[in-house]
Amino acid sequence: TSLQPLTQEQLARSERNRQAALLLRQSKQRLRDLQDKSAAAPSASTGAASNATPVAVAVGFGGVGAAATDSCGGFIYEEDGSGGGKRGNQQKPRRLVVEPGPLIDPNELVCADCDRPFNSSFLYDRFDVAVCDACYETQREDVYGLLARSDAKSRYLLKDGDLDRREPPLRCLLRRNPHNPRGGDMRLYLEAQVAQRALEVWGSEEALNAEHEKRAGARDRAKKRQFDKRMSELRLHVRSSLAPKRQYRHEHRFGDEVPAASAGVDGAAEDEFCRTCLDCGYQQTFCKM
Repeated sequence: TSLQPLTQEQLARSERNRQAALLLRQSKQRLRDLQDKSAAAPSASTGAASNATPVAVAVGFGGVGAAATDSCGGFIYEEDGSGGGKRGNQQKPRRLVVEPGPLIDPNELVCADCDRPFNSSFLYDRFDVAVCDACYETQREDVYGLLARSDAKSRYLLKDGDLDRREPPLRCLLRRNPHNPRGGDMRLYLEAQVAQRALEVWGSEEALNAEHEKRAGARDRAKKRQFDKRMSELRLHVRSSLAPKRQYRHEHRFGDEVPAASAGVDGAAEDEFCRTCLDCGYQQTFCKM
């Protein structure tokens, strides 16, 4: 497991995004001020002058008979009122044109990788990461890979509370499980966000690796104990199966014959006798003719 901190390039890109947001705010404020001034100024003329688009504000004075012409290219030049003759020796002051800044969509986002503006993307809509779709497709496997919930918990040693209840909760994408279509949907997380959450939980990458080694050692010891137990049972079974079994037949050695009534046999007749084995104590009752 490799968790890399932010590089200098990524920090610089973050600073550029912050500066771009500030410029966006300033541009919106300048546009709002310009619109307020235009609405407050009284109309100076009617007719054709009222139909002109206020794209520029001209500052300065022209000569007598001079007319200002909009070239539709961002410049305004003067024409001589005499119909194209030579200009007089009097030099006319140039007009200074001040144009408002470009309109910027306030809802437009800036990609953290390529610094290009975009309105919507897969990563921003699903995981709130400001990265465009083009950068996501080029770095899909390396940087912006998705991780199942079970893999996230086992690889980064996280619990359910670390993913769902720790602020802010990690966003996930629900997909149907291809291995078990009848079961519930899979929860896919952005691996970069899961790695960042693991750093918050464990403090450092070294602590996470140490916990991995500790748990791996505990699993190995448990497997060894289970293996030794099964080997002991197997040895005991083999040892008992190879042990020779005693196979012999017991032969009774009876003592003297005595009347059954005197031997304590209940309900014995007068012609019944009994004898007892001297080895096992077996008692045999019989009638004697």
